[in-house]
Amino acid sequence: MPQKPLLEIALGEAFTGFYALRAREKREYDGKPFLIIEIGDSSGRLKGTYWGDDAEKIFESIQDAEVVKLQATIGEYKNEKEVKINRIRAAKPDEYAGLNFLPKGKVPKEKLAAGIREKIATVADPFLSKLLKEIFGAPAFFESFIIAPAGKLWHGAYIGGLAEHTINVTRICELAAEMFELCRRDLLITAALLHDIGKVEEIESRAHYDYSIRGRLLGHIVIGERIIVAAISKIEDFPKSLADELSHMILSHHGEPSMGSAIYPKTLEGAILHHADWLESQANAFSHVIEKELPDGGHFSGWVRPVGRFLYLDGYRDEE
Repeated sequence: MPQKPLLEIALGEAFTGFYALRAREKREYDGKPFLIIEIGDSSGRLKGTYWGDDAEKIFESIQDAEVVKLQATIGEYKNEKEVKINRIRAAKPDEYAGLNFLPKGKVPKEKLAAGIREKIATVADPFLSKLLKEIFGAPAFFESFIIAPAGKLWHGAYIGGLAEHTINVTRICELAAEMFELCRRDLLITAALLHDIGKVEEIESRAHYDYSIRGRLLGHIVIGERIIVAAISKIEDFPKSLADELSHMILSHHGEPSMGSAIYPKTLEGAILHHADWLESQANAFSHVIEKELPDGGHFSGWVRPVGRFLYLDGYRDEE
C-alpha cells in the first residue's frame, strides 16, 4: 500500500512510515532529555517531538540517518501540526528503496531541457554562444542542472526548480533587453542562463536537499564563476574584457555583499540580472506559500520567516 503523503495526514490520525530526517536536536525539560525532529517527504515537512525515556539513546542512533521509520500521531502545537512520535529508528536503504522524498516541480523535465536549449539558441555572439554550448553541452552537467533545485527551502526547492528559475529569469531579462536601448542582449541572456549554475554543486540531493561541504565553504556564486572561467579557458581568443564583465555579473547578481555578492552591480546588464533574479525568486516563493496555505482558510498565511511578514490570502480565493 502506498505511503500517505505527510501533509495529507489528518489531525489526530496515527500513522507509520518512512520519512527523510531533515533535522534532529536534543533538548532538556525539567531535567529530562527529549528530541525535536523535523521529517519530510515529497509533500512537505513537519516538526515533531519524541519524549521517550530512551531519547538520549535514540538521538545517538539516528545521528547519521538520512531516513527514519516512525510510528506517530499528528497533533497540534501553537495552531500548527506537529508529529507526536511514539517510536523511531534509523531506516535501512533497502526498506525505503523506490520512495522519493524530494518535492516535484510542475514542469516536466523534457520541457525544461527544451526551454534551456531554446534560450541558448537565441545568443548570436560567437564567443558567448560557444561558452553556453561548452557548459550546457556536457551531458552529465546538463542532466544534473535540469533536475537540481533552485534553493534548499525558500524558492524553487523541488526537482527541476533550478532550470525553471533560470528560464524565468531569462524571460524577464529578454523583456528588459527590449526596453532599454543600451542593453547588450547577448551578454545579459548568457549571464541569466549561467547565473546560478553553481547550485548544481552547492546543494546535494539525497533524501532531502542540503548544502554540500563545497557549497557551505564557497557558495554557488563563487562555484558558478569558477565553472565559467574554466570553460572560457577552453575557448580560443575569448575576449578578456567580455570574460571580466561576465564574471562581474555572476559575482554581483545578489545585489550587495550582505546578500552574498562579492561586489555591487556596476553595469546596466548586471543591475537588470540582479533585479530579475530577485523578482523571480520572491514571486516563486510567495506563490508557493499562498498555494500551500490557501486550504487552511485563514485570511493570512502563517509567519513567513524569510521575509518577516504574513502573506494575505483572501484575494487568491475563488469568489463564492
